[in-house]
Amino acid sequence: MPQSLAKIDVHLIFSTKNRERLLPDDLRPGLHTYLGGILRDLGCTAVEINSEPDHAHLLFLASRTETLSDVVRQLKTGSNLWLRSNGLSCTISIGRTATEPSPSASPPSRTCAITSAASASIIA
Repeated sequence: MPQSLAKIDVHLIFSTKNRERLLPDDLRPGLHTYLGGILRDLGCTAVEINSEPDHAHLLFLASRTETLSDVVRQLKTGSNLWLRSNGLSCTISIGRTATEPSPSASPPSRTCAITSAASASIIA
């Protein structure tokens, strides 16, 4: 029986509304962990997650079984709830495009350790 294989790298960028610097340094590692947990639960592989006070970058391998729109929706919903549970009432927007980075942007040696699904929430 034939089998289809795919490896799609996605670079997703979340931004705070009006690029306001609302994500404090002490909460960002927890946000990264939470976002990684959402990706893992959806069958995606997190390669790298990083952020600044006004935006976050997620580089991940797309799941074969989830649509990109469902992954983004779950990331937005979950991260927004997490941020609110941690005392922030900010709004985070996601651009409407996802890009496939060049192979040099995600070498095989680059990995992201995800330990638990803890928190992060984003609303467009």
